[in-house]
Amino acid sequence: MTATIKEAARVLWDFCLDDRALEYPYDFLFLLCSNDESVVERVVELWDMQSFRFVLVSGGYAHSNDLLQTEYDTSEAEHFAKLLNEKGVPISHMVLECHAENTGENFSLSKKLLESREIEVTSGLMVQKPHMEKRCIATAKIQWPDLKWGVTSRSVGLEEYAKERGEDALLSVLVGDAWRLMSYPNLGFQAQVEYGNDIKEAIAYLSGQGFDKHLPNNWSLQV
Repeated sequence: MTATIKEAARVLWDFCLDDRALEYPYDFLFLLCSNDESVVERVVELWDMQSFRFVLVSGGYAHSNDLLQTEYDTSEAEHFAKLLNEKGVPISHMVLECHAENTGENFSLSKKLLESREIEVTSGLMVQKPHMEKRCIATAKIQWPDLKWGVTSRSVGLEEYAKERGEDALLSVLVGDAWRLMSYPNLGFQAQVEYGNDIKEAIAYLSGQGFDKHLPNNWSLQV
């Protein structure tokens, strides 16, 4: 990364994080699955440290031929449940939601699943990729608003994470996630978040450098 690209990436990385303090206890851990298996590390760490009733694992067959594509043979939820079990989380303490195709459905379908099983909860701790923290909170406020929510991710910095995920891919994903934080409230998908011109400028700059692979074809900064 050049210095200018790194500076813009840092603006979006910091914007996408959520730095609110966690307020234990929570009834359950909510793992929102993705193409990043390292999220499992944080779930296992929390499971071993805290008392949770169960782990809710959500994810279907969501992506193909894009930056978030997975190579799993099963649904994301089934794949991550297997990884969790291999690291000591008992299957008997997992609830799997295997049909969600986007973040909104992670919440709406999981909520319906727990209700159908008459599992009552008042709080949940979401575990996701670092740059999805703020989107998770904003989505939860709309899609599952009656719970106390926290969000957390593996402790990793921008530079290290870029090396793990690939710089070009991560930059495009940061641009796309930041744009969704700005735009999705107008579509009713998530709650409003505050942002300044620096966010728009970073998106404009990085997308202009070719890091636009996680943006829809009709995207605009006029939101």
